[in-house]
Amino acid sequence: IVSDRSPAQYRMSALVFGTLMCCGAWLIFAGIHDQQMQSASAEVPAHFLRDMREILCSRSFRKVSIIYLCGPTAVMLLQSNLVLLCKYVVRIPELIQTVVPLVSITAICFVPFWMVACHRTSKRTVYFCAGAIIGASFMGITFIESKEGVLGLSCSIGSCLTVVYMVPLAMLPDVVEEDVRRTGRRREGMFTSLFAISQKLSSTVALTVSNMLLKEAGYVAPVSTCGGRMANMDLDSDADMAQQPQAVLTRVRLLCGVIPASLMLIAMAMAFLSQGRPQTVRNDARIPTSSPKAASDTKTFPEVIVYI
Repeated sequence: IVSDRSPAQYRMSALVFGTLMCCGAWLIFAGIHDQQMQSASAEVPAHFLRDMREILCSRSFRKVSIIYLCGPTAVMLLQSNLVLLCKYVVRIPELIQTVVPLVSITAICFVPFWMVACHRTSKRTVYFCAGAIIGASFMGITFIESKEGVLGLSCSIGSCLTVVYMVPLAMLPDVVEEDVRRTGRRREGMFTSLFAISQKLSSTVALTVSNMLLKEAGYVAPVSTCGGRMANMDLDSDADMAQQPQAVLTRVRLLCGVIPASLMLIAMAMAFLSQGRPQTVRNDARIPTSSPKAASDTKTFPEVIVYI
């Protein structure tokens, strides 16, 4: 569709693939059949605001949320500025076509290793090991200038990438179970909904900080090629690589190196603090069940040792 890279063919590509994506979404929604719910289930919980306040005041939940905020934000900062790093710092724009598949393939290959490591040790230990590796790799990006160095650090980051996302998600059920044993109420939906805000904030913070720092440094945006200026694209690209001020190059290194490494350090600190010492929770409340018979058979948990 974009064999000659003309603006008209790019527009045609957007029309074709955009239509296919919309059709797929509409097919999914068309296959959903709503079920009639009883009127009693539509009642709003009486203690919704109180439950929200209790969840947000939970120290364990706050620490895990900070871990899930800082880790993906560090990755998103590198991801959103990786093209600028290859183009302006390393000065090999086509390197991005090798780095992205390399990171993805490495991340997939290391998934079984980290799963085994979690079973053999603990989620906290795995996060410390992977966080140290990926944090050191972020710091290495600050000083890298060669193609070989970028490829090596890409493999290092890719090997630990899944830990940044998966381990905090695996920690959330521990927090939920601790809350169930402490309060006797099941609030998984509220925990998950509030926890998902961390990932949304990571994307927003990363893109906002990147745009603000680059704009303040005097970043010169490249000339758009959608208006038909394709004949001198190579010349414009060379001129664009030469006209970026030194402050922009410094900010790109910070956004890809020092700042993500600092965020990973904060996430590792929260993981360390979340362990703490064993906490004994007194709880004589019964966990609510759906049937009276099951409620009569429900066991109490008078004393629970919690490791978060």
